[in-house]
Amino acid sequence: QAAAAANATTAPAGEAPQAWRLDPEGWALISPGGVRVHITGNERILIEPLIARRGNVVSREELISRFTHNVHDFDPHRLEVIVHRLRQKATKHSGEDFPLRAVRGTGYVLTAG
Repeated sequence: QAAAAANATTAPAGEAPQAWRLDPEGWALISPGGVRVHITGNERILIEPLIARRGNVVSREELISRFTHNVHDFDPHRLEVIVHRLRQKATKHSGEDFPLRAVRGTGYVLTAG
């Protein structure tokens, strides 16, 4: 629980709840309820295009290309691990569902939720 307290803080009072968003400095996700969840560099690389195109599928190839210059040298399982860890972290630290969904055979989408 100490780790959760260290990684998540509440946004200022009076701030209206909204969709998951990236902190302006880019090193934290902010939940609809205003909880800040600190993220790693790899998590930031993953989430930026998903937030920018919320509700639209971002292909696995496009996401992988953000991590490497040669997509054929990148282990696709690594992308799945980053996605899995980010989902778990965001949900655990915020207490809210993190709406990052896989679209089978295509890529990932961050839904409005």
